Amino acid sequence: MNVLAGDEKRPSLLTVKLLAQKYPWLTEAGLRHFLFYKNKNGLNKAVRKMGRRVLSDDAAFFEWIESQGNRLKGGKK
Repeated sequence: MNVLAGDEKRPSLLTVKLLAQKYPWLTEAGLRHFLFYKNKNGLNKAVRKMGRRVLSDDAAFFEWIESQGNRLKGGKK
């Protein structure tokens, strides 16, 4: 029984560690790099903070990836 109406519209918020575990092709270091520059690269739309904890909206994160096209760059090469 769904107690809260509209529950299916809630975002799936994951920590960096959980996001990297859910999608093994992502690394924690790579995610932290993107999060560090979130205000420059537009990822801030997919991020929420609860105290010191950084949470990423799973669906919004993948929308951000799609919007980047081939422009995604990680850390040093």
